[in-house]
Amino acid sequence: MKSFDLGRSDPDNSGLITFKDRWGAARSTLKYWKYYPERPFFAGRGWLGDLVWKRRLSRRVFSHAPNVCLSAMGRVLYKHIG
Repeated sequence: MKSFDLGRSDPDNSGLITFKDRWGAARSTLKYWKYYPERPFFAGRGWLGDLVWKRRLSRRVFSHAPNVCLSAMGRVLYKHIG
């Protein structure tokens, strides 16, 4: 192997940068640009348009559900999702 990419590090994550430096990593600077469209891509597209609130609702429901219910849901959903 001639090279190994240790991945990106945030500039303020000094511990990770020190760890990578000790492995002989070569530093380079990456620039990022972000594009924020005026309206989300899926907005107003039926079920997908409501994805954000459905995700929030499911997180709240699953975080309060008893382990017995979570295990049962996992067994049922695994064959469809996993």
